[in-house]
Amino acid sequence: MWFLPMREQGAGAGWSRRAIVGAAVAITLLLPSQMGYGQDPQLTVKKVLAAWESRQKRFHTVRYSLTEEVMFRKGMFPDGFPKDDFVSTQKLDLALDFDGNRFRKDTEGPCFYKNRSAFVPSVTTQIFDGTNSVIYTPRAANTGPIYQPHPKTPDLVLDSSTRLGQIHIDGADRPAFLAHGVVFMHRVRQDVSHLRVSIAPESLQFQSQAVHEGRACVVVRMQAPPRISINMFDEFWVDLEREGAILRAVTYIEGVLDASVDIRWRKTAHGWLPQGWTFNQYSGNNLNTVRRLQVRELVVNPTFDPQTFRVDMEPGMIVQKLEGTSNKTYRVDPNGNLVELRDDAPEAQHSSGLLWFFATAVVVFLLSWVSVRWWRRRQKRQRSALAS
Repeated sequence: MWFLPMREQGAGAGWSRRAIVGAAVAITLLLPSQMGYGQDPQLTVKKVLAAWESRQKRFHTVRYSLTEEVMFRKGMFPDGFPKDDFVSTQKLDLALDFDGNRFRKDTEGPCFYKNRSAFVPSVTTQIFDGTNSVIYTPRAANTGPIYQPHPKTPDLVLDSSTRLGQIHIDGADRPAFLAHGVVFMHRVRQDVSHLRVSIAPESLQFQSQAVHEGRACVVVRMQAPPRISINMFDEFWVDLEREGAILRAVTYIEGVLDASVDIRWRKTAHGWLPQGWTFNQYSGNNLNTVRRLQVRELVVNPTFDPQTFRVDMEPGMIVQKLEGTSNKTYRVDPNGNLVELRDDAPEAQHSSGLLWFFATAVVVFLLSWVSVRWWRRRQKRQRSALAS
């Protein structure tokens, strides 16, 4: 931190000329202009893109194990829930295969259940295997005293539709991509079928020079593509002296701050890699969610087992298959075959009718049995009376 001398308080007190010169020198030393960054905006953008491209070439596969602490701000959900700031912790594992365009995310931790205004356990796996998308939410692991899945809620969703590669990467997961040169906007759905993104120089604009956490960096802006009708852009604060590491990324929508992420870096045998980050989500400029992630383990260029990017179907599972416009739900039978589950409304009516039929039959039987017993007793009393 820089401390600048002040003149003594009194008439005409203010900054001294020496202090002003000292401040200018300090700022000049901190900013990256001395390294030639920003003097030529186009050259600066080319250096940024070259640094990101170098990262893409160095990393083929990575595996992250993280611990995430999530703080939900008071009253951010309907009905003013939670009543106070709520902090939860979850485990997060990411497997990224940049060469094969494969992606896997495993999460285990609480999620908000709006129907009961409560947090419930959640275990989810999201996979893109290069062709198909898989979402696995095992019913047993997601069943508790507050939330029980509907009988037809799928354990496994298999999506082979044409929209498949377009999935949303959670803003809190994005630094795991940014760290390896895969740079994309927070609110724009990422095509994971082409992880090796190529950024055209004209899509990135130099904005300014800045200092973040004591590090000199350049700020570049990425504008949303024309297909996005709203004014939205991301700004990346890039440390070119640390191999193009992104220290900070912010998202603005219609001029209003929507999200920010600050990434902490450390020097490793594989270069500068993240040790953790903090993701903030805003609503109308008000901070409503803070997510702090710490890297427990980062493995560079591992060889993934084929099972990493698949989930096997097991007997008893409910499976939903999305193929084009088709959407069908099945149950896996004991032999591993898929048995389609059709609309249960007719079955429910049929079952209901059978229930009433059997209930009526039982009632009629009981009434008949009581009537016969009463009639027999009456006949017996009459015969006894005649005999006497």
